[in-house]
Formats: sequence, structure tokens, C-alpha cells
Amino acid sequence: MKPLLKTLAATQDHLGDLQDAEVAIAVIDKVLHKHRDRPSLIEYRTHRDARRVHLIQTFHSRWEKLSGSTFVGRLTAALETL
Repeated sequence: MKPLLKTLAATQDHLGDLQDAEVAIAVIDKVLHKHRDRPSLIEYRTHRDARRVHLIQTFHSRWEKLSGSTFVGRLTAALETL
């Protein structure tokens, strides 16, 4: 059961990090709309966008761990023990 929970938690963390990056970018864009001359905000936005892109690109490998028949079998076995 622990490996299953570890996989689920890692995927949840991955998606949470992606959502954090999306929200940060949206907030920064609003601020930059009013204050265009903020180099530190532009740099931070660039950093958050690079992180967002990385998370999107690496999600597929995480999703494969959750969508395969092996995962379904492990999940079924775990639920049967409850």
C-alpha cells in the first residue's frame, strides 16, 4: 500500500506545483500590467514559467504510472484490504 500512496502523493505534489506556477504567473502578469518596469518580477515570472513548462513536460511519465493496468490492479488490491 505504501508504494501506491507514494505514487499518488508524488502525482498530487506535481499537480500542486503546476497549479502554484499557474497562479503565480497570473498574479505576476496582473502586477506587470500596471508596473511594467519591474525587472525582478519579470525574472521571477520567467523562472515560474520555466518551472511550469518543465512540470507539463514531465507529467506524462507520472500519468503513465497512474493509467496503466498495473496501477489499476494495485489500486484494486489496496481497496480490497480496507
